[in-house]
Amino acid sequence: PHTVKESRLHQFFHMSALSENVKSAFFACVSEFSRTQLLRIFPQIERRAFVVHDCLAEDYFPPTEISGSIADVILSRTAPSTPPEAVRAARRTLLGSSPTDGFRYLMAVGTLEPRKNYLSLFKAWEKLRMLPNRPAGIVLVGSAGWSNADLIATMRQWQLRGELFHISSVPPSDMRSLYASADAVICPSVSEGF
Repeated sequence: PHTVKESRLHQFFHMSALSENVKSAFFACVSEFSRTQLLRIFPQIERRAFVVHDCLAEDYFPPTEISGSIADVILSRTAPSTPPEAVRAARRTLLGSSPTDGFRYLMAVGTLEPRKNYLSLFKAWEKLRMLPNRPAGIVLVGSAGWSNADLIATMRQWQLRGELFHISSVPPSDMRSLYASADAVICPSVSEGF
């Protein structure tokens, strides 16, 4: 939707194509939830809609030792939209910790868009920050999406303090390291297909 200026136009063309496919196509859905959503709109295709679950690449199995430091992964994969002053703040935080690999963080993975519910994650994190022995930061892994101006503005204040790190284009081996080192992986989405 972020590539179409008029969201109603996007919805119209998407629904038109979907309606055309409903006439004769089979549908492979990534989850029972996705199938149920599809059948809510088009109940007549129940016998032509199947669930084919996603699978993980073998890069994620078996776990291996972390290659390099988490600071190196974060700093080398900083999202292109990160302002230079936020990159400097990230370097101070990550390279100033002792040891660097002792950096504690929460992680969320997904496109920066409204349904991912990151603004609620930030509100919860602000409360968590008041507790002793809390994780030091948040690492968001994903590309910029749509309707995210409020999210980007909120992120910037934390990025400039060196407490929020937005990274993208992370290869599976580095993702494995990030997942393994996080205090928790948070999935605050209000809607997902899985």
